[in-house]
Amino acid sequence: MIDISMKKAGAIYVVVILAIAGLYYYSLDSQDTFIRDTRWVSDNSALNLVMENAITGIFTYETTEIREKFPKGYKIGNSVNSIPIDNQEEFLDKLIMFKQAVDSSKVSQNEIDSCFQKIEDKYYYDEFQYTAAITTIDLKLIIEHLKILSPSIPPIIVSTENKELKLKAISIVENDIWKVKMVVVEQEDGSYVTSDEILVRFFGYEP
Repeated sequence: MIDISMKKAGAIYVVVILAIAGLYYYSLDSQDTFIRDTRWVSDNSALNLVMENAITGIFTYETTEIREKFPKGYKIGNSVNSIPIDNQEEFLDKLIMFKQAVDSSKVSQNEIDSCFQKIEDKYYYDEFQYTAAITTIDLKLIIEHLKILSPSIPPIIVSTENKELKLKAISIVENDIWKVKMVVVEQEDGSYVTSDEILVRFFGYEP
């Protein structure tokens, strides 16, 4: 009786251990997900650098009337948070939000449709790498209003204003390089719009 009980106990122990091991195994991410998440560490760093260059190019400029620049000490890299997009369905859902934000009173619907169709066509799914991402940027700007007194001297600053924007950007991988495809501005009510700076960059809009 003792031997039989010990055998039963041993068998039960083995079954329990196998069950626990099985549950642990199935709780783990798939190998593909693990590889993508590991790759994302380096992709995230690369995307942050691309984002910094893109946002700088869009929101810092000077005309005869306005100089737009970052405050002293402000760095985009410290104000960026990127989240990878997992699949095509999620990508298309996000893309619709960006498309609906574009000001169709300033850009024709045909231009908008064409732009976003090109973005959609360039997206692809890779089981070993995230190929799209949504980035949130807390942007700080200084707007200097200028006045030209003489063509021979630099313009004077007649007034200055501080501006803060919460931006959303969607990016994809093209030829192994992250590229920013669209940027929108989040409003206080949670809706999204495109500023003139964004329309200039992505649609060649002339204010």
